[in-house]
Amino acid sequence: MTAAIQRTSFFAAAISAIRSFSQELYVAHGGYAPAVRG
Repeated sequence: MTAAIQRTSFFAAAISAIRSFSQELYVAHGGYAPAVRG
């Protein structure tokens, strides 16, 4: 049970880290629209 909880919290932390990182990239590039337009 403890291992499952640790694994879940690890995935939750990883997802939140990836989400904040992608948000920083999104803001740094001024949004995705300019990148898509190329």
